[in-house]
Amino acid sequence: MKILFLSAGLLAASSAMAHAQGLSIAGNGRMGVQYDSNGFAGGTNWRTESRLQLNFTASAEADHGLRFGAFSRVEVSQGGTGDFSGHRVWAEAANLQLTFGNQDGAIATTGTARGIGGRVGYEGGQLHGETGGLRGVVTRFNGTGATGNNAGGESTVHLRYSADNWQAAISTERGRGIEIAARSQIDAFTLAAGHQTARGGTLRASAISAHYDGGEWGVTGLAARVGAQTNWSVAANAALGAGEAYGYVGRTGGNNAYGLSYGYGVGGGARIVAGGERVGGRATASLGVSFRF
Repeated sequence: MKILFLSAGLLAASSAMAHAQGLSIAGNGRMGVQYDSNGFAGGTNWRTESRLQLNFTASAEADHGLRFGAFSRVEVSQGGTGDFSGHRVWAEAANLQLTFGNQDGAIATTGTARGIGGRVGYEGGQLHGETGGLRGVVTRFNGTGATGNNAGGESTVHLRYSADNWQAAISTERGRGIEIAARSQIDAFTLAAGHQTARGGTLRASAISAHYDGGEWGVTGLAARVGAQTNWSVAANAALGAGEAYGYVGRTGGNNAYGLSYGYGVGGGARIVAGGERVGGRATASLGVSFRF
């Protein structure tokens, strides 16, 4: 009887997937040791850390070239049980895509040459000094399922147009500012700019950035105005041995910032990475492994 029920369940799941036309599951995992001069909960400066992410993407294609999709994520951090994040749903045709829900804003998707994610350490950094203060101000995807944080992104409306070598986007989130952004690729150069209006307690923010891809090396420059502060960073990456070195210098929030990282690929999408950052009087470091599947 149990086998019969299980078979029926598998058939139902297969039917649902067929109607969805496409369902993919991907993700990443990481584990390592972190240091923070300001300390962690419990009063220690060192801790072990691990995380698992599972990304669920569904897609369907209608008549007349219309395509639809949906996305949600389960993120399980050390000591937690994990919840589904808020979702997003989109519709696209030709070069235009309209997205509702838990979504990065225009600056995060389009308004910087290399995004606003950090690149130091196996976890992508703890201080993110190279992002010019944008990371904590502009609208971002909320992967934890929590509500009310500064980077919620839960009620974002995002419209993006993509051509052969340039993109433009506009987005808004309830209670937050409107963001506009554009990015263009010209041979090995990527140029980008974005602006967020001040509204609902958010800070006005603007950014301009450029990246040069030299193959085995690259360099990125970013200037950002966040509220009344002007921030900047210069970052570079280069192949070194069997891995890649990355470093940046800059100034954010009135503090000098710098970071250095080295990652070594061990195959199968896995990397061992060590890195450290300092912003003002706070220093962080980490050593660990990350992998994608």
